[in-house]
This record gives sequence, C-alpha cells and structure tokens, in this order.
Amino acid sequence: MPTVKITFSPPSNGWLPTCIELGTEVLEFVASDVPNNPVEELYSAVLAAAAGRDGKVWWNLEPDGYFFEISVANGDVHLRVLFSEHSIGSPKTEVASVTGTKTEVLLPLWRALRQFESFHALEPHWPRTELAGMEELREALRDKS
Repeated sequence: MPTVKITFSPPSNGWLPTCIELGTEVLEFVASDVPNNPVEELYSAVLAAAAGRDGKVWWNLEPDGYFFEISVANGDVHLRVLFSEHSIGSPKTEVASVTGTKTEVLLPLWRALRQFESFHALEPHWPRTELAGMEELREALRDKS
C-alpha cells in the first residue's frame, strides 16, 4: 500500500507551509497564493481524478515550483511530483511518484483539504477557497469493495 500524506500548517500572509510524504520521499516547502491558489487547484485535481480525468496542481514557491500531475488509468491513480527551478515554462524533474487506488492516493489528498478547511483562513493570510462538495467527494473516494 503506497504512503501518501499531505499536511498543512496555517497560512500566513499568502504563504502555506506544506509537507508531502510519498513513500519514503518527504518534501517540505512554503507555497505562495500568487498567482494561483494551489489548494483550489488540488481540490479540482482530486475531483477530476475521482471522475477518471487527469489533474494538475502548481505549488508556486517564487521563483521555484512543485507540480502535481495526477493521472488515472485502468482503475489506478498515479501521482507524480515534479520540481522546476523557475516554475512555469522551465524544465521539470520528477522528485517522487506513487501509484495506487483512489482510496490509497486520493483519500489522503481529501484529508489534507479537510485539514486546510479547519484553519478557516481569510485574507490577508489566504484567499477565499471554495471547497464545496467535500462530503460528496469523500463518498466517491471510499472503497466500495
């Protein structure tokens, strides 16, 4: 069973401390909310993957960046984490990846989103983040076997 875990600390002035564990790889960084909201992108990517579509997330570190690429094939979910020294438009290098079921890969991402919701973050610390439908998404991610 693959290990997937993301934890956030409360955002502060547009910066979100983030820890990602994929298998034995641990990545810690502080992501910016400019020019995109990576939490909303993560939510959209998890929604897409739950429906069988691919999704992407850009974690802007100003100027560097991490990228999630989530793909779905044959019932498996593949999560790749890539790094780029100058974010968008620069070459990316894979730093970690994991493949598993929706429950193994996407449910931990859902838990991270739920944790973020608990912060009740508001400007100037983080932009309004719409995560409507979290309960329905959780049901879609549960193992039905």
